[in-house]
Amino acid sequence: MKISRKKQLLEQTLLVMAVGLCTALEEGRIRIDDAEYLLFSPRTMTLIEEAGLSPELLSVIHNGTELEDVESLAPELLAGEIRKLKASAVAQLRPLPLREMGGRSWIVDCFEHERLDG
Repeated sequence: MKISRKKQLLEQTLLVMAVGLCTALEEGRIRIDDAEYLLFSPRTMTLIEEAGLSPELLSVIHNGTELEDVESLAPELLAGEIRKLKASAVAQLRPLPLREMGGRSWIVDCFEHERLDG
């Protein structure tokens, strides 16, 4: 299935974010509830489904929502689950055809359209 460049950029950005969150969890720099607030939530899953993004990305986010359960039910398995989640996200990463996309970087739009002090 061919997806739009905008969707491709969004998927890859979310995957990179998932990899970063997993790394921060592995290093003990953030808590699972931080990662849930930032990305691994049922709301994110709904948005991914509504946007028609890949089932593989949805699976990564869903597995991220399960980390809190693993931590409470089988904490000895948590490190391994985070590693598997990270590997799954990394496996889906692809180079983006950025030159073909043209336009400004997405982050410029974020900073120009959002008040950061409020």
